[in-house]
Amino acid sequence: MSTPVCSQPVHNRSDAVCAPAMASDSKAPRQPINRTAVATEMMALQMARADEEETNTLNVIVAGHQGLGKTSAARSIFKAFTDDTALIEAGEQSATAECKAIRDDIKKKKCELQDLLKAEVEAGINQHDCDKAINLCQQAKACRAEIDRLETELDEAAARARQKTQQLKKLNDNIVDLNAETKEAEARKDWLQKRTLQERLSELKHEADMLREELRRHAEVTQDVDAQADSQTLQILRKKWEFPIIMGPKTLKVTITDTPGFGDSTNVGNEIKPVVDEVEKQFVEYEKARHAGGIHFTELEKLDPLYHVCLYFIQPHRFSRLDEKFMRELSPYTNIVPVLAKADTMNQAELQNFRRQVQEKLSEANLLQPPYEFDQHHIDKYVQRLGESDQANIKERSTDYGRMPLALISPAENSEVREYLWGTAQPENPLHSDLGCLRHMIVKAEPYKLRDSTKRLFNEWSTAQREAQAQREAEEAEAQREAETQGDTGCAIM
Repeated sequence: MSTPVCSQPVHNRSDAVCAPAMASDSKAPRQPINRTAVATEMMALQMARADEEETNTLNVIVAGHQGLGKTSAARSIFKAFTDDTALIEAGEQSATAECKAIRDDIKKKKCELQDLLKAEVEAGINQHDCDKAINLCQQAKACRAEIDRLETELDEAAARARQKTQQLKKLNDNIVDLNAETKEAEARKDWLQKRTLQERLSELKHEADMLREELRRHAEVTQDVDAQADSQTLQILRKKWEFPIIMGPKTLKVTITDTPGFGDSTNVGNEIKPVVDEVEKQFVEYEKARHAGGIHFTELEKLDPLYHVCLYFIQPHRFSRLDEKFMRELSPYTNIVPVLAKADTMNQAELQNFRRQVQEKLSEANLLQPPYEFDQHHIDKYVQRLGESDQANIKERSTDYGRMPLALISPAENSEVREYLWGTAQPENPLHSDLGCLRHMIVKAEPYKLRDSTKRLFNEWSTAQREAQAQREAEEAEAQREAETQGDTGCAIM
């Protein structure tokens, strides 16, 4: 930490505000305030506050025909941020409830220190009250000491969190091993051994549950709707999940809105209108708040309720009129990421051919905004993270890996893979499915780019609305003038 400004030597007379003076009672001389040191420390505090925790939103719509596995795919895309993987990552990044509380205290203390430094400068420079300035300087010194103590406490809490994550990893590995041993004991019909293993499993699971509670973050995954069948529901839109994704000092609050009733009706308009109306409504509300201004819009701007991306699932072998119409009508309001569902129902030749067909159809559809394309640089970086074998196979099989539309395989119910007579389809295998690529692009590589793109769409919509309003007003004024002219002409004839 920096040396208290009240005790720093003055090297430049212009920086000294209160010159040292010997008191008549021979007390220690008053130390001057070093203006440069105060300004430097205040700037450092402001920069530190800028680097502190930042929270943003990412609002996702999942749409497409029924039976394409869109809900399972969405759950799988974000599963790593809602299960033990998320808790372990939170612990490793010091994103536990204990660490967050300490960081909040540090943040408050830094704000308090900044206020003290301002008051010290005000007292010493503007008011020439050195006694008050020295008192404030001592308070600032105590505040710095408290910040140091809290930062030490944070380091200790972070170390405890990392230790717990290692324990949870080890417990999960032991549970997997014991499950395998239990199955082997059952196959041998060694019931005594099986019972012993099951008792040990129960103990380990209880211990793991206790650790999970200790690692649990403040914001957890929430199921915002009642459990109900996704098929044949009259409700087109409903909020499905909300959860945070913590990446260092930044938190991304993700909301997934599902469309369980989409594709059930024979009337195409009935399918599209509720979704488009909901997305456009956010534009309208945001525009109203912007015009009103004030603290409400400031808070709304931080929250950012706009929908940032729509994952649209296209059925295999068939690009329908509903697909084209939906994307055309939604494209003015959000980024659309089309995906080919059930990629395991097509071989490589069929998949590449269908991808080209969809690309051509979308090119001819005259969308106001074309489907969102991920940055090729980010895709290349994702491929580089894969193993050498996967990288070689990807380069051999495809020259446009990561290009829209991506092809997905959704996990089977209660299983991470899909078993067929001809083999196993693995959704997380980059040679089988683009699920991992889509997850990385949306969550890690381009969430803020998606947000910026949505804000650009909003600004374009807002400009178009203002121009249309101005055009209507001009037409009404012209009609009014014509009516008045005709009235004057009639009076002259009379």
